[in-house]
Amino acid sequence: MANLFKMDGEEEFLKGLEALNSNEQLHLRKAFGEFSLAAEKGHKEAIFQVGYMSLFCSPEIQQDILKAVDCFKSSAEAGLVIAKYYLAECYISGLGVEKNAKLAIELFEETLKCNYVWSADRLSDIYRYGVGVPCNKLKALEYNSYARQANLPYAEIKYLSLIQM
Repeated sequence: MANLFKMDGEEEFLKGLEALNSNEQLHLRKAFGEFSLAAEKGHKEAIFQVGYMSLFCSPEIQQDILKAVDCFKSSAEAGLVIAKYYLAECYISGLGVEKNAKLAIELFEETLKCNYVWSADRLSDIYRYGVGVPCNKLKALEYNSYARQANLPYAEIKYLSLIQM
């Protein structure tokens, strides 16, 4: 019986994960190569990994911000929550795209609804400091409460700072 959950590129994706977690020299390049092969076959997690590595793994992997954004968009459209989070980061900072706080906040809120709690911390900061939106202490506190409930690092310290605003 065929595995119904196996998607095209799964073998290459697993090889990429193995390389990523190995201690061998040049493992990032090997992982990137495997993820790229899997991404060409439409593997949504591999597409995300290619984007992530294109953004964060220099100097081993040449940084390519536009490629990263395209990968985040593609894997976010396929439903990968973490890709939506990084796409939101790109929109809030204008990294490879035009700044768009409204879209970034929508994406952060979508990921929070999927229990990606790091979005709560980010939304709290956005409203605290007025990043692309007016400062809003109540919204900052609301999102900070989610971060504190999830025991995110520094959430309690940020709370103490927020209540003194």
